Amino acid sequence: MHYLMPKAEVIAKLKSKIQILKEEDKNSAKKLERLLARVKHSPEVAII
Repeated sequence: MHYLMPKAEVIAKLKSKIQILKEEDKNSAKKLERLLARVKHSPEVAII
């Protein structure tokens, strides 16, 4: 399901997920960090 969210909210959610995953699953954390980098360079509204 796709929906629109404020960019700041998306970045905050990704950062909190990355923090959790760094403890448990380093590969998933790396993938999310790459996604976070792309979101930061995208227009104001991101689609997830």
